[in-house]
Amino acid sequence: MSLPSCFRRGNDMIRRYNFEMSSNKLNNLDSKRWLKFQKSWFLHNPPPRKKGVLVHPAKFPETMAQEFIEFFTKQGETVLDPMAGTGSTLVAALRAERNSYGIELNPKYAEIAKEILAEERTLLGDSVSNLRSLVINGDAAQIARYEIPIIDYVLTSPPYWDMLHARGAATQKKRRASEQLDVHYSDDPDDLGNIEDYDAFLEKLLDIYKGLKPFLREKAYLTIIVKNVKKGGKIYPLAWDIGRELGKTFTLKDEKIWCLPPGQQIWTQSGLKAIEKIGIGEKVLTHFGTLQNVTKTMCHHHTGQLIQIKPGLLNKTILLTPNHEVLTIERKRFFHKNGEAFWENFKRSETRGPTWKPAGELKEGDAVAFPIPAFTIDLLQLDISTFMPEVTSWPQDEHWYYTCGRGKQGPGKLPKLISVNNDFMRLAGWYLSEGSSSGSGVHIANYSPLAQKEVDDLFHSIFGANTHIGHDGVWCRSRSVSKLLAMLFGKGARHKKIPDFILHLPHEKQGRLIEALWAGDGHASANSVLYKTVSEDLALGITYITARMGALPYVDRNPNWFNLSYRGQSMLKMQKWLGLPSMERENVQDQHWIRDNLIWLPIRRTEEINYAGPVYNLEVEAANSYTTEGFIVHNCQDNQPLAPFGLGSAWVSNTFHHYCLQFRNE
Repeated sequence: MSLPSCFRRGNDMIRRYNFEMSSNKLNNLDSKRWLKFQKSWFLHNPPPRKKGVLVHPAKFPETMAQEFIEFFTKQGETVLDPMAGTGSTLVAALRAERNSYGIELNPKYAEIAKEILAEERTLLGDSVSNLRSLVINGDAAQIARYEIPIIDYVLTSPPYWDMLHARGAATQKKRRASEQLDVHYSDDPDDLGNIEDYDAFLEKLLDIYKGLKPFLREKAYLTIIVKNVKKGGKIYPLAWDIGRELGKTFTLKDEKIWCLPPGQQIWTQSGLKAIEKIGIGEKVLTHFGTLQNVTKTMCHHHTGQLIQIKPGLLNKTILLTPNHEVLTIERKRFFHKNGEAFWENFKRSETRGPTWKPAGELKEGDAVAFPIPAFTIDLLQLDISTFMPEVTSWPQDEHWYYTCGRGKQGPGKLPKLISVNNDFMRLAGWYLSEGSSSGSGVHIANYSPLAQKEVDDLFHSIFGANTHIGHDGVWCRSRSVSKLLAMLFGKGARHKKIPDFILHLPHEKQGRLIEALWAGDGHASANSVLYKTVSEDLALGITYITARMGALPYVDRNPNWFNLSYRGQSMLKMQKWLGLPSMERENVQDQHWIRDNLIWLPIRRTEEINYAGPVYNLEVEAANSYTTEGFIVHNCQDNQPLAPFGLGSAWVSNTFHHYCLQFRNE
């Protein structure tokens, strides 16, 4: 069986198309294993390839083949691979106690397959003595010449046209040649991998598959693992062409996807946004800690269960369909002699490495991940007309817009451009924590003379505005300044927010904002760092900014307020950021762990609920993931290698999915 080299490396992620199934009497699986196979995606971790089969340029893992065989057949039934390669399907069938036949054009591979099967029989012993495993060195296009019985299931993968001859494969060829491994299938003119014309290749391939129909029992399944290919800058939709054309001979049904219900919040460049309101071209936060474009939005109706997952710290319940995959590290549960349960140390858990796992398989204690935003978008100046378009019709000169007011303070003014510097960030922090805006101006409430003096100086330096210092704070009697600050940072305590242009500024600038926020409504000491607000948007904005430096708070959510409590290493980092002396402690207890630019949070609770309604999903370029309010989820599209997070090579890439096309003979 021929498959691209990605199946030889690390974790393999495959998208499956599911087709009509007339009866549940398909296999010998129990309900748990049956449901697990129903995932639209699955991760597979094949063992290292044996030296004897490395010679083949596109080897299929026997362990993965076995999963398909055990799902689509019963013990004792018969499996066929018309393009057998070095015999992966036949080995898998033997292990699953099925009969098998394989046709292989290349005599070298056919001989290797026979040797491997002989070794496998020796290992398995008497349990497979009554099973037949036959490798035929021949051409699948001539299947009628061979003594093939009626087949219960076909599992195969074709050559991906002549891609092993393509210029882009030069590096792979050089590496394999240096190791004395094959760089293409064969030089046989009947080999499909040697046909240069795409249409001729497709026609011959389809003829081979159509020729299998007389050998398949009624309602038998045919699985073809294939992908689209790109050659000479052009995409050739091989998978789609096979699905469309072969669907005229066999029965093809639909595709499963997984999604989130409406209202689930996603981290975007503009902060949190409901998934159903996100559009193509918007940027979302990925597991890499980067912002990537949404390339497609999806919606469909879902009737059935949703999974509620509540991670630690952020204290927010996220809803997912059971198959939606989440980046997770499994943690084992142990029991003391007194019967009390405890979870294994995270350092021990992380040795198993993170994986993408369906939400329905997650359990209390497992760890989910929140990315540390790993990028900076600096803004030097703010054009106020972006937020107050009406100022462009005001009287103006090179640097200022002027109001037409005739109040006691005279005409007001606003700078055309505001420098987004440390002074501006300090004033923003004071307004967010202690400020209020009205038709009379802006009031920053604080009784400290030092704070009042700083705020007074900031209003003068940024806006050139008249101010008044009272016993309870500072007044800036400018309706235009009041309106601008309200537009930028919200009006009223419950509606305060950190605007999107601040979320990714350099740490130094954000530090000035945090300092002023804490000087107003925060609390920081040698033993605790807290911030309390009635605004959910402000609480989440602070959480996002502090997460950029690896400090994530425990969020205590109350109908009337939000309390951010920084504990453990997060507390020490916040103390340092606020310029406070901190007690460097070796054994600080944390509710989270930071590894490879990810903050890992233990799951506190999972629960199933019934749901009927729309669910949504996003397709995201490059990273193929996005971040909910609580943790990272997969976007159901193909993965690039996820090596930085210990995932090896979980492959796939937007247009170039590996499709497992399931056909049924009717």
